[in-house]
Amino acid sequence: MPGEPPRRLFYFLERIADTAPGSTALECNGVVRSYAEFDADGNRVAHYLYSLGVRPGDTVGILIDRSLPMYQAILGALKSGATYVPIDPNAPHDRVEYIATDAGVKVLLTTSDKASSSEGLDLQPVFMDEVAAELTQQPSSRLPIDDSDDPVAYIIYTSGSTGRPKGVAVAHSSICNFIKVASEIYGVKATDRVYQGMSVSFDFSMEELWTTWATGAALIAGPTDGRKVGTGLADFLEENRITFMHAVPTVLSTMDRTLPRIHTLNLGGEACPPELVERWGSHGRRILNTYGPTECTASCTWAELHPGEPVTIGKALPTYGATLRDPETFEIVPDGMPGELCITGVGVAVGYVGRPDLTAEKFVLDEEGRRTYKTGDLGRFDENGNIVYLGRKDAEVKVRGHRVDLGEIEGVLLENDIVSTAVLNKIDSEAGGELAAYLLLSKGVEGKREFATSLHDHARKRLPPYMVPDYIEFVDDIPLMPSGKPDRKALPLPAHPRLIGGGDAYRAPETETEQSIVEVWAQVMKLPADQLSTEADLFTDLGGHSLIAATLVSKLRASGLPGTEDLSIPDLYGHPTIRGLSSFLDDSGAVGHEEVEDAERVRYPGGRIFLFGLAQFAYLYFIVLVSMLPIGILYSLHDGRPSMEMLFQLAATLPFSYLFGRWVLPLWTARFFGDGIAEGEYPLYGKEHLRVWVVQRSISLSPLPNLAGSHWMVGYLRALGATVGEGSHIGTAQIPLPTMVTIGDNVTVGYETHLRGFEIADGRLRIGRVTLENDATVGANAVLAGPCTVEHHAVLRAQSLLAEGQTVPAREVWSGSPSAKIKTANDPALETMMECDKAPREWSYDLRRKFAFGIAFLEFLPMLAMLPIVALVWLVMLAYEDGTALIVTLFTGPAFVLTACALILWFRRFALQKTPVGVHHLRSELGVEKWFGDKLLEASLGLTNQLYGTMYTAHWLRALGAHVGKDSEIATIANIDPDLLTLGDGTFVADMASIGSATYSNGHVAFRRTVVEDRAFVGNASFVPSGTRMGGDSLLGVLSTPPVRGVGKGTSWLGNPAIFLPKREVFEEFTEETTFAPPRWKVTLRYFVEFFRVVLPPTILGLSTFGTLWVIAMLSRTWPMWAIILISAVVALAGSLAVTLVVALMKWMLLGRYKTRVEPLWGNFVRRTEFMTGVFETTAVPALLSLVSGTPMLGPLLRLFGAKVGRRTLIDTTYLTEFDLVRIGDDVTVGTDVSLQTHLFEDRVMKMGEVHLESGSSVSSRAVVLYGATVGEDTRVQPLTLIMKGESLPANTRWVGIPARRDRGTVTQPVEGVSA
Repeated sequence: MPGEPPRRLFYFLERIADTAPGSTALECNGVVRSYAEFDADGNRVAHYLYSLGVRPGDTVGILIDRSLPMYQAILGALKSGATYVPIDPNAPHDRVEYIATDAGVKVLLTTSDKASSSEGLDLQPVFMDEVAAELTQQPSSRLPIDDSDDPVAYIIYTSGSTGRPKGVAVAHSSICNFIKVASEIYGVKATDRVYQGMSVSFDFSMEELWTTWATGAALIAGPTDGRKVGTGLADFLEENRITFMHAVPTVLSTMDRTLPRIHTLNLGGEACPPELVERWGSHGRRILNTYGPTECTASCTWAELHPGEPVTIGKALPTYGATLRDPETFEIVPDGMPGELCITGVGVAVGYVGRPDLTAEKFVLDEEGRRTYKTGDLGRFDENGNIVYLGRKDAEVKVRGHRVDLGEIEGVLLENDIVSTAVLNKIDSEAGGELAAYLLLSKGVEGKREFATSLHDHARKRLPPYMVPDYIEFVDDIPLMPSGKPDRKALPLPAHPRLIGGGDAYRAPETETEQSIVEVWAQVMKLPADQLSTEADLFTDLGGHSLIAATLVSKLRASGLPGTEDLSIPDLYGHPTIRGLSSFLDDSGAVGHEEVEDAERVRYPGGRIFLFGLAQFAYLYFIVLVSMLPIGILYSLHDGRPSMEMLFQLAATLPFSYLFGRWVLPLWTARFFGDGIAEGEYPLYGKEHLRVWVVQRSISLSPLPNLAGSHWMVGYLRALGATVGEGSHIGTAQIPLPTMVTIGDNVTVGYETHLRGFEIADGRLRIGRVTLENDATVGANAVLAGPCTVEHHAVLRAQSLLAEGQTVPAREVWSGSPSAKIKTANDPALETMMECDKAPREWSYDLRRKFAFGIAFLEFLPMLAMLPIVALVWLVMLAYEDGTALIVTLFTGPAFVLTACALILWFRRFALQKTPVGVHHLRSELGVEKWFGDKLLEASLGLTNQLYGTMYTAHWLRALGAHVGKDSEIATIANIDPDLLTLGDGTFVADMASIGSATYSNGHVAFRRTVVEDRAFVGNASFVPSGTRMGGDSLLGVLSTPPVRGVGKGTSWLGNPAIFLPKREVFEEFTEETTFAPPRWKVTLRYFVEFFRVVLPPTILGLSTFGTLWVIAMLSRTWPMWAIILISAVVALAGSLAVTLVVALMKWMLLGRYKTRVEPLWGNFVRRTEFMTGVFETTAVPALLSLVSGTPMLGPLLRLFGAKVGRRTLIDTTYLTEFDLVRIGDDVTVGTDVSLQTHLFEDRVMKMGEVHLESGSSVSSRAVVLYGATVGEDTRVQPLTLIMKGESLPANTRWVGIPARRDRGTVTQPVEGVSA
């Protein structure tokens, strides 16, 4: 960059805009601006400012979060000839007001979300987002200015010793000179991509911006969320191909890896530790260490650092001078002696705004008449002439990269008349330094700690967070140096606890129990024990949330404190103070409990397990063999050569084969193996276990899902072995052992309720009868674990657990998990239906016929969806060759999805078009149409499951009639009445949630409108009854039901019955842009990515089918028919295994190994992991994993994906996604539909952690174990139970409930005859 520096800072950028207009100047949040475009942006802002009366010499404030408008504002203000003043967007209003007044800000460029910052100020605010349209109308030409003078370019405010910040004015000549010199030394090239991550109110940012734009490089705006540091930052730098980075050493030290692509690092802002140089000084990377206060225009010295060499701040930059002088006499000190670093040269600033006294004190003339700035920093020259930094000589320190004048904080504290003297000191800590205030008081005060708290609250209102004192100490005197200044090094360490903000007066523990609880709370919350008041509320006073609550409960259980062995998370929510919890524990301990004997763990021999798995494989082979029989025969008859004749023969035979395999074969196997099974307890991997598993697997292959809720369900259930009375409505297909189910007359069973005649736990198989007596009602999503009974006219509400041995007495209403009696049903519609006996008890002939037509369509729907694709591929194969047909198969995914959706939408016209609100007779035309609509929705979940949880879900639900707001995130929602459901803007509905399902009882059905307002969150597998209203910004937790009165705005609820959560875990570091309001390019990209997420699974399955048939065709040309029939099943199973292996390989290539992390919804990682989850659940699971659930084969297959699965495990679920975070020990059993939930999406932030199931533990059906939880050795989790995140269940215990609490039910005993 030869010649003299330009006379204006923005000329650097204009030169590039003229010579390389198409080069990238800026990438910010997905927006890319070339130099020509960005130059035009700045010109428009300059013209707009001119129209507002801004002229050269005026001052323009900029208070905008990092975004494109922020950069445009900086450039536009400069181009207008004004002086710009960057202000921290997070600064308190008091600080903003002072800066604006002190600098004489005429116009403040900001955004509407920062409107409160400009309230009451004597200036003109301009909200960039609101005037965006006006800006586009401004001229794009450059505004002519007179550059013959040398005005101030910018004013940056730093801490001031009077308690107010001081503004440093820097002239254009100073900053232009620096940019010219620094650009040459730093070596920024036009091909570089430079990271910009610092606040523009921090002068180091000038180097990021202008050395980039002076050389024609691309400036990459950094994230404003949790990726500003650590692994997230490293990911961002890699993803954005950063090659040059300016950084504060502390930020660099947080990254978990070095990045070879970065060729140059420029470190500054604080002292650089040698360890950082050793770590990053590889791959030929250049590391610069620069130093310079704001008063010297960014940096004034520089050094190139190398591993193994001392760290210095080097020598003065060209055009600068550096001397070391005695702080008192201003004489130059001898070489090697410490002195105050003083800077000369054109880079020295104009001075402090409105502070001529301070300017005269700090900016002086040296012996040669040169303006010299006295930095206040100490240093010495080493033998090579480099400056070694020795620290500050006064009260100015660096706190987490921010330059802080301790005097400013002292001034704020002195605003209280009682404080006569205030001295601040920095205490080094792992957090980057903490601040302690030492105060002398003008008079005595009562309650000094309360006074300290009030001073702390005052400081929080007046100062940025990094300037608020962490400790406040009252002392009798302040140690002084000979000069009379405070001797900060002589100040003692704080004697009192770290302040955490407001709160009531401290109350010390008064009992041993209170003291023990205090110690546990102090450990978990990382607070001194003597700071914790026994009357402080965990949530409102101490900032606790659900994760902290779970951790506290687990630690208390482990402490051995009397009464804690049965402590649950609801107990802590009910007693959120140490004193209240202590009283509760004392009462619990006094009651006493029967001690549960530790059951000896059963370890089954490997040979027994192998033979059991072999028998299971034989059954699966038989089932596949039967399904492949027509293909084997016809391919053999035609020598494996496709023809139209063969196609017609397949079309004629496959439907019958399909119906036989779906209707007759499951019926026969279920009766053959199910008849004769008796109640009792049995060892695993034996005859009874095999029989139960075969029946369960046969039921999963049967038409029960389509029959459920129809007239024909009762007859088929009876054929399967169940005892079912007259006039009953069975709305569920979750009946895995029908011979263990007895249902009386006029019984109602809701959607997806599990009638479980068996359960596997504690290494044993327990079989018990589920009995529903006459006129009983069981709500949706309940779990009944036999043996159990609902007596006549009794009600078990939705999402409730009736555990082994429980009975709901006649005419009583029970609810919850675990269920218990409640006074009333708390549902007027349900009570009305129960009391009315006028509903018909039988379906008419015409309605039964309509059911039959509907069932026929539903059974053939998968074939109809595949028919066009099969026909197309077959015709291509006939006309061309196998290779061409294979290529066509690659495009079958989109065709299948479109065909399935079109069929569902077309036949939706025969379902209930407009759902009438109110109570109606079930056995009517309305009831049939309602059933058919439900089944079509279920069909969409089955055929196009991958569509859910994507950007396309909202469009699909709208097409079905639901009212879905913009920016909603909806996963696998179930059992809805679309036209009665309203989901507001920004709602989040997690997997398997049920919202607004109809209510059934006593021959009636009730429909009600359900509303989920803006930005509400509905957790995984939660149940929201029809008629519920969830307020905006509310939250309903995993497996939870809302309170009867609905969910209030902004409230959070967990459990069944629901518990109010005073505070939930929130990650505030993520911006609106990364959670709710992404830029348009990210939305477009997500549509693109999720298109492939939707179409890839059917494509993979289509390719697998093509490959299977091709292999059979090749073999059919030489092998006899009997061999082809036998081998066809093997080939089909091999194809399923190949699909699983391909998906596993995709996981490792796309994601590698999962680790604990926190990511925003719109982050790149979330896109990748959700893509992989969608593919896994809709390819590997239906192709193979669901078939081998409950067998010894599933564990090894899950290991392929990264799950840690021990020996002799029995897993009957595929509900796990972040596989590497799942750790399952030896001899563990995991029941049907258990969710090992390694992530949650509360507040649109993906929080991910490990789930541990220790050896010998068992988790029963429909339980959910959240991330961070541990189920201890030989511990049992009952069905429909929620283990909270961070919770740890002790060994040899039993737990039940939502959320879990100690279950002291029947003691389990070892099974006789089984080796231990």
